[in-house]
Amino acid sequence: MTDIPFDAIGFDLDGTLLDTHKDLGCAVNHALELGGFAQVPVDSSKDLIGGGAKIMLARAVEAQGGLPEDEFRPLYKAMLAYYAQNNAVHSRPYPGALETLDALAEAGLTMAVVTNKFESFATSILTQLGLADRFVTIIGG
Repeated sequence: MTDIPFDAIGFDLDGTLLDTHKDLGCAVNHALELGGFAQVPVDSSKDLIGGGAKIMLARAVEAQGGLPEDEFRPLYKAMLAYYAQNNAVHSRPYPGALETLDALAEAGLTMAVVTNKFESFATSILTQLGLADRFVTIIGG
């Protein structure tokens, strides 16, 4: 028995449990390069995150003049394909995240991931990092 007033908890993934900005930034840069745009410094890609992968890429493209939708769409598909193959190269849990998950599990809480990231990507990253089994479900956008 604990003093925690609930039995379950849901976590966001990007920017909460995991630092994923480098893998996301590399995927954006892959698409930018294919489109003839300048790449962005991977560390500055943090400023592009929020709202999902399509919005992230759109922000990077718009900052360099933009593209019509019919030219943007193939870059977005290329970004997703690249990210599918490279989504856990640099991604790591934030300091203290694993200890927090351990403490919550020890307290008997049921844990889930709830993210706007595509569910297949979220599951893939968590599996590659050996974390998927900590959660009863992984819900993605």
